[in-house]
Amino acid sequence: MSQGTLYIIPEYPRGSFPAALAKYLNLDVQVDYISECREEFEAKFPLKKIPAFAGKNGFKLTEVIAISYYCMFLPSFF
Repeated sequence: MSQGTLYIIPEYPRGSFPAALAKYLNLDVQVDYISECREEFEAKFPLKKIPAFAGKNGFKLTEVIAISYYCMFLPSFF
């Protein structure tokens, strides 16, 4: 079961760090590469800030540092 979804733009360097960190830590995080804001994304994140993370139970984060910090401690929660 996925621990959440990470929304990033592939060409955006700030989005590549949380995706690389999740891969390095072997987290079960789905990475959704988006090129433009879709209705699904806008419904979850009205400010349309990318990168963004949507966790289980509706938990949401934006900003690279916040997402990276959360990912570092995510393995200890499970």
